[in-house]
Amino acid sequence: MTFDFQSKRSPNYQKPSHIPGKRSKAFAEHIASIPEQKRSSLQQRMLIRHNNGECIGCTHQGVPLGVNGMELPVVRVMRGFFAPPEFCDCELGVRYSQRIERQREEFIHRDKLERYTYACRLLEKALLPSLPEEHTFENWPVEFITPLFFGRDDYLSLVTERKTVKDMAQVFIETIDEVDPPHKGIGIQGYPGVGKTSLILSMRTALQQTGHYMLALNTPILLSLIQHSEQEEQMLYTLQHTPLLFLDNLGDAQSMDPAPYSIRRILLDVFDARYNARLTTLVTTELDNEQLRCQFGDAIFSRINGLCCFYELPGIDLR
Repeated sequence: MTFDFQSKRSPNYQKPSHIPGKRSKAFAEHIASIPEQKRSSLQQRMLIRHNNGECIGCTHQGVPLGVNGMELPVVRVMRGFFAPPEFCDCELGVRYSQRIERQREEFIHRDKLERYTYACRLLEKALLPSLPEEHTFENWPVEFITPLFFGRDDYLSLVTERKTVKDMAQVFIETIDEVDPPHKGIGIQGYPGVGKTSLILSMRTALQQTGHYMLALNTPILLSLIQHSEQEEQMLYTLQHTPLLFLDNLGDAQSMDPAPYSIRRILLDVFDARYNARLTTLVTTELDNEQLRCQFGDAIFSRINGLCCFYELPGIDLR
């Protein structure tokens, strides 16, 4: 006997609270196309429920069902987090999918914090100290006390350039979650004391408010630490995979020689992995582009350029 979608409902019929969506209708059409003798008892009951105006795409809790009437098995969405592969489009299904999305966002936040905490413990000796509370991004010094030998026009030109770099940092903070095109990091070049490190570190609080934890490291100390540690593999893996990495004082401004092979190998491994994974990287250096190329070679220089947009920060030694 063919199932009749148009059969009359009982006199006691009440409009169901579980209103179906397109997914439920598609399920009913598929089940109805199956010969009656080949339908399971669950599928038969699903058709009856559909005929009474109920959704058969999910449970009354919104948990998605398959066309066989069983709950869909969860799948691995990301490391450590599992969820149904699809959701019902009825009202209850949408609410359930929104709840799962909130749980996913909370999981991502916890995971980032746990990974950041582990990285800080692992690389503790190379961590940059936080800025004093009174040193904020808003009051980072665009202007400075003018030395006697500075002309008015020269001073105004430097202030304009410093403001441009700070504005760029503001844009970086506001657009860090944009992934199309992939978000590039920042590279700041300049003489000692002009405020390169303090500008990047002053962005930390604003970034944390959007769920981004900056792992800020002194590069010379970091490279020495890796070379003399029994945890080199764990350290390299952490540097390659941490979501937001800041390497301060990259390169040796006192040397005109190429960096040792061991240093170049570490940096190439880190920058190459981060470039391929499109992870955000921040860098400060006293070297110009030619010095970076000479000290680290074309391969590393190319990857740094691919990771960062470079800006020159002018000024005087504010220390």
